[in-house]
Amino acid sequence: MPAVFEPLPIAWVERVFLRLRGRFGRSFVEKFQSGVVNEFDEDAGVVEAMLVWADELAGLDGVAITRGLAASYAYPPSCDQFKAACMGADAGESVEQAFWHAQAQYVLRLRHAPEAWRSPRHFHAARRLGRELVEFGYRVLAGRWMEAWQAALADADVPIPSFDPAFSLEHKKMTLSKEEAAQQVALLKEMNIGRCATSWASEVRQADNAVMIEMRVGALRNKGMDVPVGIRNLGVQMGLGAKLGLE
Repeated sequence: MPAVFEPLPIAWVERVFLRLRGRFGRSFVEKFQSGVVNEFDEDAGVVEAMLVWADELAGLDGVAITRGLAASYAYPPSCDQFKAACMGADAGESVEQAFWHAQAQYVLRLRHAPEAWRSPRHFHAARRLGRELVEFGYRVLAGRWMEAWQAALADADVPIPSFDPAFSLEHKKMTLSKEEAAQQVALLKEMNIGRCATSWASEVRQADNAVMIEMRVGALRNKGMDVPVGIRNLGVQMGLGAKLGLE
């Protein structure tokens, strides 16, 4: 179950708005103002913005908020930009973008393929989630990723370890003689499992492809993107149409 955090105390958000207004002047608050004044003589748009920021910054502690306030901004920051600075994300990279990069690189590591991590922090955050990182998307893991990303800041200078074959997802290959292979095929043919024995290897590869299709469709939908026609058609051909809602 994804972690659930309480909204940031509104007093903290008010302090954040005060500091940012002090740095950027009216240009920071003007984009939130609606011109409608509530019974407390407050601009309703600014109040609503503070409530949204409280929800979006849920789970951050005082250290993270201080980091965000100390960050440099060329222009008054949006809530997403401020949150990224609080989380210590690289310049121009959001926390969600860091997640998708880490997920992609972790899949490569599990498959013993060449990796290109942006930083040790990305790796150590991914390591904290383990295989859950490749099984779920950002919407499910957002809370846990936030915790891992914050914790990994302490490991930002710890080198990325070399690959450990024990974590490989690759299928171990077994070499058989022609006689042994013939015996295995004969045995499979005797088993009434409703499929041709000679198609076993092909079905194993198809199962791997099905997993990758599910991951790709899930990642695209978590980002709010449409599934490309090519992936949609392939999923339908593999019998995943109903399961993934591709039909």
